Amino acid sequence: MAGVSGAARVVLFWLEPVPPGTAARTHFDGSRARLRAEGEQVGAEVYADTPSPRSKFARAARVLRLFAAVIRVSRPGDVVVCRFHVLVGLVTWLLRLRGRKIVLLVQGNGEAAFESNRWLRRIPGTRAVLRLGLRQADAAFVINEPLRELVRSAGLPDDKIHAISQGVAAVFFEARAAQGAGEDSDRYAVFFGNLAPWQGLETVLRATELPSWPQGLRLVVVGDGAQASMLATRSDSLVDWRGALPPEQLAPIVAGAMMTFCPKRATASMAEVTAPFKILESVAAGVPVIATDIPAQRRMLSAGGYGVVVPIDDPDALAKAARRLVQDDDLRYQLRDACDRIAPSLAWEVTGAGLVAVVRGLRELAS
Repeated sequence: MAGVSGAARVVLFWLEPVPPGTAARTHFDGSRARLRAEGEQVGAEVYADTPSPRSKFARAARVLRLFAAVIRVSRPGDVVVCRFHVLVGLVTWLLRLRGRKIVLLVQGNGEAAFESNRWLRRIPGTRAVLRLGLRQADAAFVINEPLRELVRSAGLPDDKIHAISQGVAAVFFEARAAQGAGEDSDRYAVFFGNLAPWQGLETVLRATELPSWPQGLRLVVVGDGAQASMLATRSDSLVDWRGALPPEQLAPIVAGAMMTFCPKRATASMAEVTAPFKILESVAAGVPVIATDIPAQRRMLSAGGYGVVVPIDDPDALAKAARRLVQDDDLRYQLRDACDRIAPSLAWEVTGAGLVAVVRGLRELAS
């Protein structure tokens, strides 16, 4: 948790842990960058920057501490900007009673919390709390139409629901510029991010063992998580596991790759609403993406033209797509050109004007 001295204008509040290298941390840092780029002061920040404790009781205790902290550091008239979480409704109603305005950044449908914390499913009324958190916002920002419909179905009026794009940290654009037009002579592909079961690491590892995998193409894995043990047992030179790395070290690795992988599975939290940072970060770094055919990812790649879609949980299809990109220079550079066309629109700093306008309007209304 961190505070900034002086009169608070905006409070950033994240219930989801934000350790370095996670999507939640990327979103937190990017949201701060958006506000600052438009000259909006962040008066206080409330978050936990360490991974979730193993014990569900310890996790519950930390949630309560975060609740208490945001109530303590915020003041009447403040605008609390928070990442949507299944439990956020437990505190936002109290914040509103105390004169705070609530802006929700809705990145997902809340199902990820139920998938990661199965004990939440056994608590009566949890989904009602989820809907309450959406319904009582003064404004909500959504990254796609399925999430707009989710917020609308919870009871928030259309005039309070706004579209906003995902963003990418500056280090990926800088890595692209430093890389120039070529690729590293050491040919490799990259899988990066959280090593959770639904991210599809197992599919990529199985693909590397097939005859259809391109000869000489190494797989570099950057990240940590529940499936790290799968990498620890690999003894061949084809797979290079680097562990979790900060963005400034990750970005040059991505920029030098021939391709990246986003082989997510079609879980309830992913299928329709996901907009993976790893896809956008790859695009900003100028690198084509091979992604699985779940609806949200298919829409992203179809609209952007910067990657190849393969079936879910199909190692052979993934290996063949990788081989095609290795062998077909024209296709690979066509996809890289598509990345370069889209990349300028992805910077956090150029996608935040709508958020800042709403935040300022609420703050001025409160004063």
